[in-house]
Amino acid sequence: MAGTPDLWVAGGGQGFQGWLEVKVPGGVLSSHQEAWHSIARGRGVKVEVVRSVEQALRVVLGKPVSVPKDWKGVPGWSHDEFTKAREGK
Repeated sequence: MAGTPDLWVAGGGQGFQGWLEVKVPGGVLSSHQEAWHSIARGRGVKVEVVRSVEQALRVVLGKPVSVPKDWKGVPGWSHDEFTKAREGK
């Protein structure tokens, strides 16, 4: 469904259960995403927009965290490889 956030998190730290929308720094929500998020929040569903690994972990774990500066993400996966896999290429 258009606008559905990227990740469902069940049972994170501090009882976080909800959706994470992952955006690159400076990325903006589409009109479908804005509508979906608004409807979900209106029904009491948590929806958070995150723009970094640290931000996502902070939301899910309920506390500040730091990620090493040299962290490169999932071993063996580049951003391009992830994008291709996500698009089914």
